[in-house]
Amino acid sequence: MVGSDFYTNYGNPTAGVLMLGGSDFSGDYADADAFDVTFSNTAYGYDSGIRVDSSLDVDGDGYDDIAYGNSYASVGSDTYAGALSVMSGADLSAGNDYDFKEDYSLRTWGNQSYSEFGHSIGGGDLDGDGYDELIVGAPGYYYDSRTVGYVYVIAGGTSTLGGSGSVGLIATTRFEGATANDRLGAIAPPTLGDFDGDDNVDLVLSAPDINTVYLFSDASSLSGEIVSTEADATITGTGPSQFGLSLYAGDFNGDGADDLVIGAPDASSASYISYYANQPGAAYIFDGTTLSGTLGSTDASYTMVSDSIDGAGFNVNGADFDGDGTDELIVSAPGYASSAGRVWVFNP
Repeated sequence: MVGSDFYTNYGNPTAGVLMLGGSDFSGDYADADAFDVTFSNTAYGYDSGIRVDSSLDVDGDGYDDIAYGNSYASVGSDTYAGALSVMSGADLSAGNDYDFKEDYSLRTWGNQSYSEFGHSIGGGDLDGDGYDELIVGAPGYYYDSRTVGYVYVIAGGTSTLGGSGSVGLIATTRFEGATANDRLGAIAPPTLGDFDGDDNVDLVLSAPDINTVYLFSDASSLSGEIVSTEADATITGTGPSQFGLSLYAGDFNGDGADDLVIGAPDASSASYISYYANQPGAAYIFDGTTLSGTLGSTDASYTMVSDSIDGAGFNVNGADFDGDGTDELIVSAPGYASSAGRVWVFNP
């Protein structure tokens, strides 16, 4: 599943595409007709395909569902309230095109104008009941210095994918930034992991505009309204800016507990790295067992810094390529070579 961050409803036709796996998954997909399923979005908004997640099974039917965020969507008279559409994977058929505004299983939106709900999307099974929760950021409009930012948790279940409504009526838990201009929930997908090895799911949220990442232990025990200052660990970057723009949880040291990767590309948009980035980007790995209290980027167990100003750390990921039981670190630098981009793989 791939979303397009250059999609608008002014003429670019495709907001997302789905290519089904199997023995036929090979070759060149440059021709739009080669995609198995295509998605459009007639809701107003620029960049409306940039947030997409196809890894969640919200209703527990065994099929992955597709969550699609349009943080610039206007809902009624609420400009840029933002909206999230979820489509049940069981309802998708090859050869069809679907409109995220009309063909949804669940549609929910921000509580007010300029919420920018849908700016980040993540989730997973927080409480171990077999249903994935949706976790969605609403950082607020970046021109509004008053916004603290919010992240909402929508509980998964057999009846979750049905109907529509404001997120304030649907969400079971809300995290909020502590001060004006925090913009909690911007860009980086809310990330789950078991960092302390206690078999409970922990939640990581980001406020990259203030270079801060928050970890909440045993997230299933939290409900109601939680302020970011209540986090069990707070990590602040002191190097390149936009610390926390990307996040990943994986086991890099083989101790059985997840470690946390934080990217700091020094720019908030891949399109403007050459204009706004002032120093090489970086990616940091934090040993999961050390994530408690107040920490800084210098507390990382491994640091990767680019050799040029290319937005390194804009995306971070991990995978066990060599089969040794631990993840390798994947770091992208979309601004390299006049935005040709490059990707590194490290064995930290």
